[in-house]
Order: sequence, then structure tokens, then C-alpha cells
Amino acid sequence: ARPFEEIPGPKGLPFIGTSLDYSPFGRFPMHTKMSNSTIERHKEYGNIYREKYGTWEMVHLCDPKDFETVFRCEGRYPERPVPASIAKYRRVLKKPQSIAELVGEEWFRVRGSVNKFMMRPKAVAAFTTRQDDVSWDLVDIMKAIVRKSDSNGQVPKFTKTLYRYALESTSIVVLGKRLGCLTINELAADSDAHRMITAINTYIALFGELETSIPLFKYINTPTWKEFEKAANTSTSIAEKMVAEKLAKLRKMEEPPDEADFLANLLSRKDMTFDEAFMLTVDLLNGAIGSTTVLMAQNVLSTMPEYYPEP
Repeated sequence: ARPFEEIPGPKGLPFIGTSLDYSPFGRFPMHTKMSNSTIERHKEYGNIYREKYGTWEMVHLCDPKDFETVFRCEGRYPERPVPASIAKYRRVLKKPQSIAELVGEEWFRVRGSVNKFMMRPKAVAAFTTRQDDVSWDLVDIMKAIVRKSDSNGQVPKFTKTLYRYALESTSIVVLGKRLGCLTINELAADSDAHRMITAINTYIALFGELETSIPLFKYINTPTWKEFEKAANTSTSIAEKMVAEKLAKLRKMEEPPDEADFLANLLSRKDMTFDEAFMLTVDLLNGAIGSTTVLMAQNVLSTMPEYYPEP
């Protein structure tokens, strides 16, 4: 193996690395052109390069074959650096650690508990049927929008539609019910779903700013930190409310819940505490909106040669 120092990449500045490149006046403004940085760095440095963002130094892999190599070599307890912003948020508000913060054996224990349930063929089959219904609703909405005379054959603000799909498809698994996010009309501004999606988008954007800039927020509550905390409070409180409603429903049930009931299964496990099961469910609701939307958008774009040309 070659030394880590030999991995190529942009030099950056002391303490802040290449953070200025992602500022509003940099080459890759975070809110508009951040994804372009990967394309440019790949062209300049090749399939493997490293880059320092503030206090973070990351190695980027651009060849899927290298992904497999990493996953096969990371071992039973992969290294999982804890983002400082998330750690502070949990610490200040005295909330239990999320799976994003756990490392080593504790991470393996919690993740293993979820895998034992989610990887069961019977549970997967039950979720597949439910997800299929949600997916067809998404298709029907897209068709209805495209049929409109003023749509020009496109779905305006498609990303927002994907946000709604992500929350709906996740709730059907972790809460066992539909939230009614997939309608041809916009969600009401005061609805929990709309407020939650808006808050998570704000949270994700500010998370990037906090983690790639000088970490003053660790010592003082900067304006960016205050916005981040407010967004996190909003999304988490709504998710906690949804999970609490599900718990209340479970307690009133006279018959045992279905074997494919996600939350009931987590709560029944002896290797996971009530707080861990509760927070994991909340984190799944919060995290799915950003990750599912990005993955779906990338999957759609990958079929378009103008965006993803053959290498």
C-alpha cells in the first residue's frame, strides 16, 4: 500500500482547507454548484483524491470498483467519524445518541438489531407491497402533472415531489401508515409533512456549512448554528410526535401487532433500549428525506447521457 500522503488532491489553506471553494463566492458554491467539484476534481486528480474541508479530511473514490474494495476491507467495526454539529446538538439538548453517532461495538449492536428484522424475507415482502403502492401513486401524480397544458411535458420542482415521496415511503415502513404526502396539489404550509421537509432541507444545507467551515459553533452559538438548531428542533419534534402517536396506537391494541410492524419489532428486542428504538425511528424519518431524494434524482440523471456521459 502507498502512503496516505501520496494521495493527490487540492492543497487548500491552513486550518480551513478548501472551504473557500464552497463559499458563495467560490468555484463551487454549496447551494448551487457543489456537485461540480467532484467532476472537476476527478478530471484533475483521477479516481482517488483527498480533500480537506475545514477540520475534515476526506478521501473521494470515483470508481465503483473501489467502493467494493473499501467495504470488503473495513472490518466488523468500520471507522465512523462523528460530525461535530450533530454531536453538539445531541449533547446540548440532552438527547440520546443516534446511530449516526455510535461507533465500534455499540454501532454494530444497534445496526445489527435492525438488520435482523429488515433482512427477513417475510418483512421485506410486506414492505415491497406497500412501497409498490406508494411508487404507483408517485407515477400517477407525475402523469397528471405532465398532462396539464402548461407543464410543457415536465414536472416542475420535481425534487420537491421526491421529498414528499421519500417521507411517504418511509412512513409506510416505520410508522405503518400513509401520511398523505402524495397529492397533485402542494402540501399545506402548516402541515406537519411540509414543515418537516422544509426543516430537513434547511438542516442539511446548514450541516454542510458548519462542517466545512471554521468550527466556531463548537465554542459559541453562531447565527448559522442557531438556524441549524431551530431546523433540527422542528424536524425532530414532528418526527417524535409521529412516533409517539404510533406508540399510543400500539399500546391500545388488544391483538399482537403484525410481524412486519417495524417499531413494534424494535421495541420487542432485548438488545436495544426503548430510547434507542425511539430515536432510531425518528432518525429514519428525518434521514430518509434527504438520502432517498438524492439517490432517486441521481438514478434518473444516470439514464441521461447529457448529464452522465460514458467515460
